[in-house]
Amino acid sequence: MAGAGAADLLVLRGAVVLTHDKPGCGNSTGNWRTQSLAARAEESLAAAALLSSHPAVASKECGLYGVSQGGWVALIAAALDARVRFVISNSGPGVSPAYQDRFRILNDLRQDGQDGTALTEAGRWLYERADRLLAGQFLEDVLASQESFKGSSWYHLTTRYFDTWFLSPKAWLRSRRCSRRYPEIHTASPCSLAPDTACS
Repeated sequence: MAGAGAADLLVLRGAVVLTHDKPGCGNSTGNWRTQSLAARAEESLAAAALLSSHPAVASKECGLYGVSQGGWVALIAAALDARVRFVISNSGPGVSPAYQDRFRILNDLRQDGQDGTALTEAGRWLYERADRLLAGQFLEDVLASQESFKGSSWYHLTTRYFDTWFLSPKAWLRSRRCSRRYPEIHTASPCSLAPDTACS
C-alpha cells in the first residue's frame, strides 16, 4: 500500500517492502470502486503473509503503510490480524468514513451555494440513508424514499457519488460486504479500530 516514493525511502532505511495496487490500478485487474475496504484489507493481509513467508524476513515484524484511503485499509487490516505489528497512515483517516463522506458532500453543497435549509435536509437524508442501509433495509425501499427528494436543489450533489453512470446503486451495495460483515467500519473512528495504538 506504500506509494512508490515512500517504498524507495523505506528500502533505503533498511526495510523490506512489498507494494501492491488496488484493483484496477497499475497492473491489478478489477475495480476498486466495487470492492469493500474490508476486502481490500484482506488482500493487504495476504500480501503481508506472502512477504512474511520469505526466509529473509520470516522472523521480522511486519507492518502496513497506507496512503489516503490506504490508511483506512491498513488500520482495518491491523484490527483483523494481530500479526500486523505497526501501521503508518500517511494522509489517512482522522474520522470515520461515514463522517468523512458526509463532511465532503455537505462541503460540496456549501461551495455550490446551497442555503442552511438545504444543508440540513441533505444532512438528515445522508444520516437516514446510511442508518437504513446499515440496518439491512432493502435497497429498493431506500432508493424509493430517496426519489422523493429528486426535486430538491441538493439532490444531485448528494447522490452523485452513489448513483453514477459507472456504478449502479444495486451493484454498489452488493459489493459492500463490509457493511454486513463489519458494519462498525463505516462509523468507527480510527482510534476505535486500533485502541492500543500509540500515535506519533
